[in-house]
Amino acid sequence: MHPGEFRRRAACLFRRDRLTRDLQEEIRLHIELRARRLEEQGMAREEALFMAQRQFGNRTIIQDSSSELWGGSA
Repeated sequence: MHPGEFRRRAACLFRRDRLTRDLQEEIRLHIELRARRLEEQGMAREEALFMAQRQFGNRTIIQDSSSELWGGSA
């Protein structure tokens, strides 16, 4: 493998890792906002967080689906 190919592969790996971290943060924020709304409706914090996670759905499936849209695996 020549140096240009190595740099290209390293850049792709770095980009994929960054996109994965960004997606994980986005998911965390969505769940947090949903939990806050539930708390505002009178639900206890732990119950609100649990319900928000359930309402959001399976993180792995969502991450895999998003990864497919990006054109690679995250």
